[in-house]
This record gives sequence, structure tokens and C-alpha cells, in this order.
Amino acid sequence: DAESFVESARRLIGSDVVYAFLAKTKSNTPIGIVTLNGCASIYARGYFGKICELYVEPGYRSDGVGTKLIDAARAFSLSLDWNHLEVGAPPLPRWQRTLNFYKSYGFSTIGPRLSIGLAK
Repeated sequence: DAESFVESARRLIGSDVVYAFLAKTKSNTPIGIVTLNGCASIYARGYFGKICELYVEPGYRSDGVGTKLIDAARAFSLSLDWNHLEVGAPPLPRWQRTLNFYKSYGFSTIGPRLSIGLAK
């Protein structure tokens, strides 16, 4: 349901917790997005960022769009004095190319992430 995604984006992006960068073509067509959440922990010694979404339209992958989005996220994170950026590792082997992309940028594996749904 595209409308529910649009509503979620309007509600979240620009809040004090969720930030987003949008990649566009010269003709202003959106081709990629990265979203960041501000996080904090004692173990991390303060604030850090988490990349929650990184998407590039298939026809623009391998054109440097993802790298530019990560560059923007990194520069923004530095401007907020965040200690580091994290991203959840995708399941392997299906998403090996995605893992390779992050590793080529300099991300390192620190372990898996787990999740539990919270029913309302």
C-alpha cells in the first residue's frame, strides 16, 4: 500500500530522530534514498547513527549513487558528533552483493541483529 508508506515518511522524516537523504537525477526524478536514525548507548559512549534504509533504483545501481548517499549520511553524522554509523547486516547468501558494498565502503561486521515484534 503505497499511501501508507507516504504517510509514514511524512510522519517520520524531519523529526528529531529520523533523517533522510534523497538522490535524484538531473531531471529531478528520485532514484535513491538513505534514512538514518539517531541512537544512543552507554556502550557506544554516546550518540551514533543507524542506517535503517538504503535503496537505489535497480537501473542506477553500480553508478555510485549508493556511495554518494552513504557519503551524505556520513557527513551529516559527523556534523552531529555521532561516534559511528551502524547498518543491519542483510541475510546471506541472498544479499551478498549488499554486504560487499558496505564492506567496500569500510563497514565491518560486528555481529547479527535480532528483532521482536511489539503488538499493540
